[in-house]
Amino acid sequence: MTAVDFVKAFALAFGILVVNVAISFAVVAAYSVWVEPGHEQAYYEAAAQWIAPWSSVAFGWLLFFIACYVFSRRPERNALAFALAVFVAYAAVDLGILFAAGALTTFPPIVALSLASKLVGTIGGVWMAGR
Repeated sequence: MTAVDFVKAFALAFGILVVNVAISFAVVAAYSVWVEPGHEQAYYEAAAQWIAPWSSVAFGWLLFFIACYVFSRRPERNALAFALAVFVAYAAVDLGILFAAGALTTFPPIVALSLASKLVGTIGGVWMAGR
């Protein structure tokens, strides 16, 4: 892999993170409209604290699977190395954000499950791409 591939891996990881957060917002919005409508804003902000981590587990692996499947099909790049670089970049940013927010020690099992599911999606995407 070249230095440009590492930059692309970081950019892809950041893009996945943005999409994953957007999906979490959409899940919380759906919860507020269809599951528990009519509450105050503070209620939904509190609900987001437990909905968002599970949303990340539920959808994160699929985002990694799709991204790694699509971006692993370039013949001139080591697909597994690129996909693992994407995962490591994502994990570093995600863990850094959680650490800075003081939430890393609050949810260690769900953080571990979330990252493990994303790693499975990463490897699965590369495997399905045929490499």
